[in-house]
Amino acid sequence: YVTDLRLIAWRYLTTWFPCDIAGSFPIDKVVLATAGGSVDLSSLRVLKATRMLKLIRAIKVMDLVTRLQEREGFASLKPLFKMFKSSFVMIFMSHFIGCVFVTFIDFNSTDNWMYSYDPEVFYGDNISHYMLAIYWSVITISTMGYGDVLPVTNSERIFTAAVAVIGTIVFAYGMGNITCLITMGSASNQRFDLNIAAVDEWMNFRRLPVETVNIVKRYLYGTLRNSPWMYDESKLLLNMPGDLRHKVRKALAECASDNDEIPPLLHGLPVEARGALLSVLTKVAYCHGDFIWRRGQPGGSVLFVVSGTVRTLQDADLGENSMPCSDNAGSFYGDGTYVGESCLFPDTGRVRTQHALAEGSVHALELSYAALVSLSLEYPYVVERFRAVASLRAILEGTHPR
Repeated sequence: YVTDLRLIAWRYLTTWFPCDIAGSFPIDKVVLATAGGSVDLSSLRVLKATRMLKLIRAIKVMDLVTRLQEREGFASLKPLFKMFKSSFVMIFMSHFIGCVFVTFIDFNSTDNWMYSYDPEVFYGDNISHYMLAIYWSVITISTMGYGDVLPVTNSERIFTAAVAVIGTIVFAYGMGNITCLITMGSASNQRFDLNIAAVDEWMNFRRLPVETVNIVKRYLYGTLRNSPWMYDESKLLLNMPGDLRHKVRKALAECASDNDEIPPLLHGLPVEARGALLSVLTKVAYCHGDFIWRRGQPGGSVLFVVSGTVRTLQDADLGENSMPCSDNAGSFYGDGTYVGESCLFPDTGRVRTQHALAEGSVHALELSYAALVSLSLEYPYVVERFRAVASLRAILEGTHPR
């Protein structure tokens, strides 16, 4: 903040002082008093118009609102600020144009728009003049144009035509901003809708069957909307300085711990490492009967079951319809467990050795090999811990390549 009175005074003299003095000084009354009755009153209308220069100070309100928008603590109020600015522009222009329209009136003559509209208003007080002028300017700017207030002189017609053009721009600006604010959703929802639209166009281009299209959409709606991928979380964290990135990861882990969202396998790791893992986990969802993966498919990920049950099966456990032969066939993994870790690393298992089937609705967190490797420079011990878990499972299943 500037506290030097000289600097403040100099800035005021070089900015708002000319407008303030021109708008505050009653130059028309001074001229009338000094010239007596010899001056033409109609010529004073131009001098009266200088008082409207003070309205330019209203622009400072827009500048103040813009500065508030850019301040850190007012980010959530940006929609309100935008709506205020749009409304302010329309109200200010209505007031300004209405005032200018009144200056076209020569009250010593009846040849003007106000007398043509209603002689009683013409001979009325200033409030009646202002209300009629505001009514006309609002109707004109809003492009409604009832046609009850009409220009009479050529100067009034020229001004009305100019206002019609300017008013269209002002109204389009204000209503366009307000409409965008009303219809605009969150940025993540917009990205989600764009991605869904792109996938939908691609599936139509490939002429995929309706059943496949519905399965893809169901998966995307159940997974993509709540995925960190929507926010490009990994990129956001990588663009932060190292110390800030660690603080954010620590906060992520603490928040997830408070909400019981950390898989048990991650317990015991340093809080920053847990936060780093949480930032690369992908939320996935499956419906009853969905195959999460099939035997022989490439591995490269482990699944942490958040809710529901995942069932692993061998070929012998499946019937002709690719469904389990019996209710007890296979192994079951419920809330808090993990499955598929034996194929997390290429050197512990490249392909799936079992089928994985969703029993009921399943919500899980998926950790891919690529995501895990991306943390290896900062947290190498995390990678080694998962490698040990994957190797142990592969040895127990008899699938570890020796």
